[in-house]
Amino acid sequence: MYLAPKQKYEALVKTTELGEFLANVAETVKAGKLIFNEQDVPLEGFSSLKMSVKNMGESSLVKIKLKYQKTDDDGVFVQEGGTTEATSSSGRPKYKSLKKKMKNEWKTIRLSLQNGQLPNPAIASVFIEESRLMTTYPGKGDEYYTAFNTATDAFEKAINENDLEAARIAMSELGRLKRECHDRYA
Repeated sequence: MYLAPKQKYEALVKTTELGEFLANVAETVKAGKLIFNEQDVPLEGFSSLKMSVKNMGESSLVKIKLKYQKTDDDGVFVQEGGTTEATSSSGRPKYKSLKKKMKNEWKTIRLSLQNGQLPNPAIASVFIEESRLMTTYPGKGDEYYTAFNTATDAFEKAINENDLEAARIAMSELGRLKRECHDRYA
């Protein structure tokens, strides 16, 4: 069965019945399937599921958004790390795909630091590696690359030494350089 990469489902529920509705959704998920607003929603191969509830007074709008893994022509799920449209012929990720991934890591790291915590070491490590890779793409802000790599090194050192304040300072410098570069190139 073909699944579009993204699926959206909506239901309008009386606010007084919202708790029961959400409990029923949770029960079906526990059973390994999802029945939403009397629709059987396939869970096989999903990579993300988001649910939101908007209170509209007497009614509430419940939305579920699912993203599915990519499948090949036979409907078999494609494993991550294979050749994808986000990879160039050289095997490096396309610049736009790399930047999009880094944007999510950036938000996660900034949130951790704002909450007084060092970021997850795995996320920080990937971000550092991708930051260095990003600065190898010519014509995308070359004059900022040396300073950005220096700030990336400072961030890496702070993470390795579990120094929250130094990590904050390094991310602040990375943010400043990012803004300057994006103001000029984006």
